[in-house]
Amino acid sequence: MRGELVTALPAAYDRLLVALDLLEEYAPGDPRNLYERVVRDVDLLDRDGAVVRAWVYVAAPRVAAGLRTSGSVIGGGDWASHRRSDHLPPR
Repeated sequence: MRGELVTALPAAYDRLLVALDLLEEYAPGDPRNLYERVVRDVDLLDRDGAVVRAWVYVAAPRVAAGLRTSGSVIGGGDWASHRRSDHLPPR
């Protein structure tokens, strides 16, 4: 999968995490969450494969179960590119 890695200044970290949780409509322990915030090792492909630990928002268990039964795989794992290609005007 691909995504964007955001690094906050230490003084802004707590506010940024709150803002991201609001954006993803995530509340710790809420069974209605569409996403869960989890810690993952992230490969920095633009930095010779360095690995950092980061918060990542992933589909909540009930959402993931639904996607496994009725979803489709996005080639290359790049959702943003997939969305852009879906919205290109016809040639």
